[in-house]
Amino acid sequence: MKSWATLLKNFFLLSTLWHSGIANSEVSTSEQSSLIRAAICGNAKTIEKLVAAGNDINTIDHRGYNLLMHAITSSNYDTSTAIEYMLTHGANPAQQAYDGTSTLDLAFKAEKMALASTLFRNITTTPNFDLTTCRPSISFLITDLKFDTSGNVTILEFGEGTRSYFKGHDLLYPKGLVWQNLWEYLGNKNLPMWHIGNLVTAGKESADIAIASLKSCGGSLHTSLHILEKEPAFKRIITAARKANHSPAGIVVLHHHATNAAMLNYFKTTYPEIIIVNEASRRFVNSKFMTNLLFENDEELAHFRPQCKTYEKKFTKNLADEIRADFAQHKKLVIKPIDSANGWGVIITDHKNLGLELRTILKNHAELENSFDSTYTYWLNDTNKHFIVEAFARSKTIANEGRNFDATMRQVFVVESNPSGISTTFIASYWKLPALSLSEKGSDTQRHKSNIKAGRKPSAKVSAEDDAAVQQTLRNIMPLLYKKMLQCSYQTERQ
Repeated sequence: MKSWATLLKNFFLLSTLWHSGIANSEVSTSEQSSLIRAAICGNAKTIEKLVAAGNDINTIDHRGYNLLMHAITSSNYDTSTAIEYMLTHGANPAQQAYDGTSTLDLAFKAEKMALASTLFRNITTTPNFDLTTCRPSISFLITDLKFDTSGNVTILEFGEGTRSYFKGHDLLYPKGLVWQNLWEYLGNKNLPMWHIGNLVTAGKESADIAIASLKSCGGSLHTSLHILEKEPAFKRIITAARKANHSPAGIVVLHHHATNAAMLNYFKTTYPEIIIVNEASRRFVNSKFMTNLLFENDEELAHFRPQCKTYEKKFTKNLADEIRADFAQHKKLVIKPIDSANGWGVIITDHKNLGLELRTILKNHAELENSFDSTYTYWLNDTNKHFIVEAFARSKTIANEGRNFDATMRQVFVVESNPSGISTTFIASYWKLPALSLSEKGSDTQRHKSNIKAGRKPSAKVSAEDDAAVQQTLRNIMPLLYKKMLQCSYQTERQ
């Protein structure tokens, strides 16, 4: 018997189709079925023949999957030639299925990394993208970065603000201040504001503070989108907005990773006048691989990211030498899982110890099972087929409690887009400190990787001068990065 969760998901998916007015509307003809079979088998010649006969290369099935999606998810055939043909003959790489799944999502999930890069490049180089036709968008983000003595900013990753505990900030400033700043920012929009689910905070005291500040700014807390939809007040707001042709009509804040995808897409489709915070950025946060896509093959942005390369997670005797050759100009390297959070699995090493570290995490699992270090035990349960290596980037030295640290700066901010442009507003910042200072004995990971759980005070305030310099850089580059996020999220809505 199917679980209630599965039944509920199916119900929401059917609701999405019904409200979109597309349920059962794409009845496949024989030739459409042939196109889909050809895509699954990677038969480029058949696709070419059927398209030449007048069939649509962007034909979709009952789920909203186009030919590209079928080719991407095919596991029994080499579909690369067919995908290349479709991309060069009008196939839409920005297509999203009825449940919101995109071609980029499918390629990443299948860990077809080169294909994901190709799709991303095709989507973001579309010349007719027009920001003025996009729905207003708001994203609540964090970025961990390095800021060196020469004033250079190096972005390590982006995160979804609603997933962070902000423990480091709460140790330096009044608890819940980050959330209060966010609510005040959103409250100034003079729109109804709803938070869905539990607030992710560092404990009950901080949660109570965050909830109180949400309510003081006119917001309210709801357990799910389904419950919010049934609220009489929500129904009145939607009715009034549609009658007055007014948009946006409200703001929803939620945790995308913990929200039912089918219900989320139904809600987004049914209530387009509601801004869902982080809808545009959700694909690129808490994923080191997806973050890197935003910078690669872009001369204007590439120097804000360290050199980075993805490798198959398979130990060979030549792997370390291959990586050393790829990163010959860098003495220290960072090994990372492709999509972990909180620094889990991140290892910092030099060329000399690289082979030992790779052997430990990729081959010697018996040794990992006896370890109590989450940096290493993470790799026991990492199911991804690839991992990332980055060139090590160092920040300026930060003095704290009489010791010098190689810290990582965290900036917390809101990016907003509307027809007039893209703006960035900063909410908070702090330095995250490693477990050990630069002079203490230990591993490179302990001396350089930030660790909010360290025994001593794990964070430090950012000076006004450093704050201003970093924020100015982010103001310059975030519109470029966010435009790419928007292209991957909203482009198909206009097609």
